[in-house]
Amino acid sequence: MQQTYDLVLIGAGPAAVAALAALPKGMRVAVLTGERFSDERAKVHFKIRAESYERQEIPGTSRVLPFSASRGAKLFDTAVIGGLANYWGQQFVRYAKNDPWPRDIFTNYLEYETACARIEALFVTCPTASLELSCGYVARTPTLVVGASAAPTCGLLAMRQTFLDLASMQNVEVIPAVALSWKRKFDCLRLHLSDGATLVAKRLLLAAGVVGSLRLGLASCADLKIGTLQDHAPYMLYAVGVGKEVQVSAAEHFNTLTLERITQSRSQLFASVYQLSKAPLSLLIAALGCRPILRGMRPPRLVDVLTPIQIWTEVSRMKYRIEPDRNRAALIARSDPSQDRELTAFKRWLSRNGTVLNVSMTSPGEGFHYHAGEVSINGSHFMPLASCLNERFAGLVTCVDASIFPEIGCRPHTLTAMAAAWQLTRKKIQPYSAGL
Repeated sequence: MQQTYDLVLIGAGPAAVAALAALPKGMRVAVLTGERFSDERAKVHFKIRAESYERQEIPGTSRVLPFSASRGAKLFDTAVIGGLANYWGQQFVRYAKNDPWPRDIFTNYLEYETACARIEALFVTCPTASLELSCGYVARTPTLVVGASAAPTCGLLAMRQTFLDLASMQNVEVIPAVALSWKRKFDCLRLHLSDGATLVAKRLLLAAGVVGSLRLGLASCADLKIGTLQDHAPYMLYAVGVGKEVQVSAAEHFNTLTLERITQSRSQLFASVYQLSKAPLSLLIAALGCRPILRGMRPPRLVDVLTPIQIWTEVSRMKYRIEPDRNRAALIARSDPSQDRELTAFKRWLSRNGTVLNVSMTSPGEGFHYHAGEVSINGSHFMPLASCLNERFAGLVTCVDASIFPEIGCRPHTLTAMAAAWQLTRKKIQPYSAGL
């Protein structure tokens, strides 16, 4: 017998967690979490491979989309409860007042901060401290999620744990299947699933991640031929002897420090500094392209001679195209590190106390700061995915993941994305649920 739900939520990552937190009670809800790999040899990002090895579990991403011009690069369409936040430390940082926080969703900055606070209350974060440095830079211990409110010490499993807790509290039906497409039937949507089943939804919340949501939107609208998305992809810098201020921290996570330059309440540069001796040894082995080994071990302090730093500036971006017929992605724009003045100034500042060895862009698809999902019929005129789906399906489909952001700032955007998903779900679903 075909199941009918008041609402179906597609996704199980951070945006889906925020949507669950905002759902009113009394609705019949199903959540499609996706399917996990059964192949331990599956080609996934080295961080995912290493963390899965440490936990003795199968990697949790699927539907990897390769780039047409590169053997190694790929886009990741996650399919695991908690999303990619399950695999490395998730920073919770609020955007500054003049950063590009989503003004079309929040009426003012206070409302944005209130939504951030509602999300933060679901988690436990580590204590932070800050220190003013020279040339306008600020050093901070990063605000890392270290637990869920109901499981304060669960570490990187916090997003997964929070999803499961909220799903249980809301009494929703969790279905481990992938949504392939949907079609409108009168005032409902008929969803076709990977296991051959179909569901009927009166409303649909799309929180499948930018790649997943684009692929679903393209599959559900036959005339849409091309999708694009942006990735605020960081530069990768390696330095030697850059001084204690960027090497030593009390944080136990290998993401040990953040450096930031802020002018007029806007982040111009955000850098994550890593201390290799605090990373699992299996992570370093996997980064070299080898199979992870030596579970539970850490490398010697000697490796801290080398300091890896990821850097986001206002221009460190990539743009990708997805063509559903080819089942491939293509890189269509990327920034040039040599032309980035903010990066150049940062390198000069670091070089006063050490040596910068190398600076490069992250490999395509591996920035994981996806946003700005857009679709087109002919490749000439694009419109935001969220707007397109809302119009075509008469308000029955609401996109709540980072697809909705035309731009994201230098700071990590997960907290902002979750706050936006929480706010949108309240605005769209609460009035609808009141009429049930």
